[in-house]
Amino acid sequence: MKFNWTSDEATTLGITFTNNEKDTVLKNILPKLQNFKNCLKSWHHRKLTLIGKNKVLTTFALPKLIYVLTVLPNPPNDVINDIKSAIFNFIWDGKPDKIKRTQLIQSVENGGIQLTNIDSFLNAIKCSWVKRYLDNTNTTWSDVTHNLETQTSSKTILWNNKDITSNNKTFFYKDWFERSIKYVDQLYDYRIMDFYSFDNICYIYGIP
Repeated sequence: MKFNWTSDEATTLGITFTNNEKDTVLKNILPKLQNFKNCLKSWHHRKLTLIGKNKVLTTFALPKLIYVLTVLPNPPNDVINDIKSAIFNFIWDGKPDKIKRTQLIQSVENGGIQLTNIDSFLNAIKCSWVKRYLDNTNTTWSDVTHNLETQTSSKTILWNNKDITSNNKTFFYKDWFERSIKYVDQLYDYRIMDFYSFDNICYIYGIP
């Protein structure tokens, strides 16, 4: 497959990429932020309780931001503060806060309304990638991620690696991969500082 590289913008899976990380984040988040504000504005005229407003926030407004905030780095602080301002303007109808924000994020049992804490929200959706990574260890994207993370520890992807060839071709053994053999160091015996023999590999990993 051939790719035509460009210095201009490129869009895939709903995300527009530029050659600058900050520009990429802003280009994607700002339109969603406006949608977020418009959603809150559409509910502004209704006489809702604090709990009702919080339900609107979590059910209708925040989902408009979740995708871009999940797949891209966190936006600059001024954008995060803009999100917070929009939330509390909605909660208090544009008037000064009547209850401390630290209290509002508490559970109902503790005197709050369990209002979304944006800082914790951002951390949570980024941490969700850790669970995806651990739950999908046999996917290609997790292998790439793992390889990037472990380059400094000498872990090298075994399969389809242009630096590891047989008869000048890369290779992939499905039955080995299905037994979680993914990295070169899994075939190395550090006790004797040499690679396992083929028979030993089959015995260790239960390869018929």
